[in-house]
Amino acid sequence: FGRIASRLAGKPIEVRCWSNGDWARLMREEGSYTHGKLGPDTLGFAGIGGSRVNLGPTVCHGLVDLSYDDARPVDDAGQLMLAAAIVTLSHEPQHSKGIAEEFVAECSAIQLANTTAIRLGASAAYAASLVHTYWRHYGEELPAYRSADCRKGGNLDLRRADSIWP
Repeated sequence: FGRIASRLAGKPIEVRCWSNGDWARLMREEGSYTHGKLGPDTLGFAGIGGSRVNLGPTVCHGLVDLSYDDARPVDDAGQLMLAAAIVTLSHEPQHSKGIAEEFVAECSAIQLANTTAIRLGASAAYAASLVHTYWRHYGEELPAYRSADCRKGGNLDLRRADSIWP
């Protein structure tokens, strides 16, 4: 996961996967430092410009299931959970690159998730299916993670020259 995060960040990144108990303790600690910004529902976090990405157990389990156990859920709920793990692995290195705004990091991550899924072992077709599942639920994200500019041709479109979205 570190190799993938490093490619996304453009620099060496350490990825830490946490157990349930350690993640709960870490979230309590980080929650006190961030005045509640990070909490039990946090999937992952990284410092702005930092070199470490921290991933919660749900994210890591999904990534391990895809990469090492060849899990390929076909139901919407299963695909959404797996897609969220992949987008989180794509999202946190955006902060390591220096992107502070959640909506910018998230929009970039969604567009990069297809390649991330393939690097984790998914076929191109399955990766596209996961990203489309995630994109269908984009409107349900917290407001800080959404933007009207996250669309084909929008200001956050990483590949304006092509017709691919996301």
